[in-house]
Amino acid sequence: VTELFGLHDRALLERAYALGHAMQLTNILRDVGEDWRRGRLYLPTEELARFGLGWDDVGALAERGEVPAGWAAFTEHLMAAAERQYAWAFEAVPALPPFYRRTVAVAARVYRGIHDEIRRNGYDNGTLRAHTSLLRKVRLGAQGLRAVRGRAGRGAAGVELTLAHQET
Repeated sequence: VTELFGLHDRALLERAYALGHAMQLTNILRDVGEDWRRGRLYLPTEELARFGLGWDDVGALAERGEVPAGWAAFTEHLMAAAERQYAWAFEAVPALPPFYRRTVAVAARVYRGIHDEIRRNGYDNGTLRAHTSLLRKVRLGAQGLRAVRGRAGRGAAGVELTLAHQET
């Protein structure tokens, strides 16, 4: 979408990709149970195995809400990876055109807020769908807008954007 708005700076596009990846990780974590019941699993199986988890564990979570040992740590691991990408990407939001900047700032903060909802649900993202309330969305969106106000057009907090991407 960033390119569709006429932005082609490579460093900016890398940050936009990171934001998209962070949001996709959040989406995957939010929809574990729903995806499982539709016969899909988007979780990285190598990472599941690293935390001592397998398909049976995901099935028990999705079908009965049984949060297996290691699930919280696995989920936190993926959320931490997403949060690093949100932070890295958000530094570039002030470099976006005003009509696009505000929308991206709000969407990024609101979507990142889903992580807190997963935690509040006791990591049961198998039978419970994490979602933010309207009031919480308004608060998170306002935080996003405040974070980019006054930094417009200055790139990453006034610093030239680079491609030094953090590994996830």
